[in-house]
Amino acid sequence: MAVLGKFIIDLRLDGYHFCLLANNGQLLYDSTGFASEEGVMKGIETFKKACEGNDFVIYQDKFGRFRFVLNKRYFGEDYKDRAQCEKVTASVQRFAKDSVVVPYTPDPEKEQAYAEAKANAKTGKDIDWEAVKNEPVQPSGKFEVEEEGDGYHFSLMANNGQLMFYSRSYATEKSCVEGIRTFQKAAYIGNFIIDKDKFDRYRFVLRSGSGVIVYIGESYTTKDRALKSVESVKKFARSATIVFPYRG
Repeated sequence: MAVLGKFIIDLRLDGYHFCLLANNGQLLYDSTGFASEEGVMKGIETFKKACEGNDFVIYQDKFGRFRFVLNKRYFGEDYKDRAQCEKVTASVQRFAKDSVVVPYTPDPEKEQAYAEAKANAKTGKDIDWEAVKNEPVQPSGKFEVEEEGDGYHFSLMANNGQLMFYSRSYATEKSCVEGIRTFQKAAYIGNFIIDKDKFDRYRFVLRSGSGVIVYIGESYTTKDRALKSVESVKKFARSATIVFPYRG
């Protein structure tokens, strides 16, 4: 008889998430937000099929952190060593196929908070971009574009070297730079949400003006530190210069 884990559905300010849990309750994967309950159910099925395809890659970033990347689409949590990451990856493969889906339990309070967050979100149309171009900017911080493992990534770094955001993978250098431009606009529009994940860590979730592209920040042990990271991103994202260390 198969040892079953479970998929649970959690509604947060940025949408419906699904979480894959092992049979001992260990969190194996926490998804990004979906717009609806129907969407998250479809997301679970797509994730399960991706796991069956077994297209997992263990990736180490330039900060020495390990994560699994599945089907170039699903990104696991960061781990300090490869062995721990490989163990979680094997568990995801083991449990995803046969895990039961626990039906979503409606929560009026969460649903109201989610609806309010959607209603208050700004779009690019709310910004006078011509006026923005003429605003004085003091250059600070930097976007570092790196060619690593599975493609190109960009990192937003503060003047003191603090990491504020680490991107997903892009296929080409050009698309990575375009990704920086989109991130800069999203940060200026400012649809930031502080999310508490199933590891009890806090991080910001930033949506683009269209509401489609989602950026997830670094993890912090307190909400206050996550809020400070938002202010830093707002401060540095627009003025940071773009550098290419691998070019020499």
